[in-house]
Amino acid sequence: MAKRPIRKWILWVAVLATGVAMWELLGCQGKKLAGPCEVERPPIRDPVWKVDTLAVGTQVQVEGVWMASATDAYAVGGLGDSSGHRGIIWRYDGSIWREVYSKIGVTFQDVHGVSPDNVWVVGKLDTLVLRPIGQIALHWDGHQWQQALLDSSGRGLLSVWAESDGTAYAGGYDGTILHWDGARWMPETNPLPSQGPIEDIWRMPNENGSGSQDLYIATEGDGGAGKLLRKFEDRWVLEFASHSPISDGFVGVWGGCRDNQYVLEALSYEPVPYGTVYRHADTTWSYTALRNQDGVFTAIRGDKWGTAYVISWSGIYRLVNDSLVRYNEFPLSSRPTDAWILNLTAMVAATSGNAAVVITGVF
Repeated sequence: MAKRPIRKWILWVAVLATGVAMWELLGCQGKKLAGPCEVERPPIRDPVWKVDTLAVGTQVQVEGVWMASATDAYAVGGLGDSSGHRGIIWRYDGSIWREVYSKIGVTFQDVHGVSPDNVWVVGKLDTLVLRPIGQIALHWDGHQWQQALLDSSGRGLLSVWAESDGTAYAGGYDGTILHWDGARWMPETNPLPSQGPIEDIWRMPNENGSGSQDLYIATEGDGGAGKLLRKFEDRWVLEFASHSPISDGFVGVWGGCRDNQYVLEALSYEPVPYGTVYRHADTTWSYTALRNQDGVFTAIRGDKWGTAYVISWSGIYRLVNDSLVRYNEFPLSSRPTDAWILNLTAMVAATSGNAAVVITGVF
């Protein structure tokens, strides 16, 4: 068969398509990262704090808080009363906090979710000894709380991170790491020879703001330097160790996008009034020494615009150019244990005297 001549218009279409493809490819280079980096941050202002009392009693504690939205949040802890010591889950509906679940003989330590109908709570069974024995994990599916784990022989759980694919991770005393594979909780190997309690878990968000980059674990280091572990393929590896000889280890980890680059920050707890924020940006680690005359540093969190906040007994500090800028003080004397920041709203779980409270502020 004789070859047909190639029409000129076909050649022009091919040339145009190639040119458009090359323009798009070159145009992607140098673009700002999508997601949090491209959002213009609203003006920063001091928050107006509101205090909600969750419970009053002996041995009262609120250990964790997580927000699905500004009008839907969870807090967890425990309370000793006439019925004994019981773990409690509270839920916020935008107006008031209500007790939605309790169980005798446990203390709930942390809560995290990916949506209002996919929430995990973890805790410990023994409420008295320093290194409690016994693990518990509950899952909220939008209809009921289901007990997914109750192990009287395992180490108590202190932290949890829920994943959008239906899996989850939990950390606890003596370096305990567990993974929920969608059907059951399974132990994972901690590579550290000296394994302290795992205080916090965080997954770095990707370019569109969803959590699909590396997963990190902050550990206290069992009396030594704090350690930061990273999930690499199917195993955990040591990412970083704090240099401070007086550090009691990492109590918090947070990461996000700031100034068009991803930043990972870990908070090291040291004897009052000191603390250190270790920061990883590009390929290097740096650190900022903190000093707080008003109490202990307990947590680090950040907003979607890349601003990092350090929580202490006296209030929330914004980390700016390696120094702390304090917002309005909390309206009561308290000892915060955890915090969550979503958009312009911050919720801080704290104990004040014999009351478990959540302190809420809008920036």
